[in-house]
Amino acid sequence: MSLYYDNGIIWYFLPAMPGIEYWFHHPSTQVSVTLELPPNLLGFAYYLVLSPGHMGYGVDFGCECYLDNSSGERIYITSFTRSNFYHKSCDFINASIHMMSHHVVLWYDPRSCKQIMEAVEETKFINDVIINYNPKLTFRFFIEETQRNEEMIVECGFHWIYPFEASAIQNRTEDIKSNDQEYTVPPTNK
Repeated sequence: MSLYYDNGIIWYFLPAMPGIEYWFHHPSTQVSVTLELPPNLLGFAYYLVLSPGHMGYGVDFGCECYLDNSSGERIYITSFTRSNFYHKSCDFINASIHMMSHHVVLWYDPRSCKQIMEAVEETKFINDVIINYNPKLTFRFFIEETQRNEEMIVECGFHWIYPFEASAIQNRTEDIKSNDQEYTVPPTNK
């Protein structure tokens, strides 16, 4: 398993395991997914499952997002691409990763997530005056690998993040921090 953190974006690259389908919401075998976001959503993480094969370190993966408004227009919201498998200290340009099994790329991008959530709320606010409308979003996942082109996306989707999950994570983080503090014990009297 690999954990990476870059510009506020957290992402994991790990072998797919049995039971992984329970981690995610709205899985799809298509690279383009259209959906309505569930209510009370705080945010979401993205995931894609890659097929086995050789993959160059300079591979790009990402997602484009469009909003379908009430008049049927498709509005571009955001696109993000990451060259996440490239390590700047690598001296070997043609290096690759040989994946002998399916692998999962899971990432959370707070900026794009916020941008998407704000666009949805703005559209809901504008349309709530006329009708009760929940806008649809279309996400298109992609992988661009020029070196070998062996791997492909076999599944993609999301992990919904709700407020109660965020507070549970914050509480766990605070517990960990409090356990790391030093305590002064007064000397005992003899």
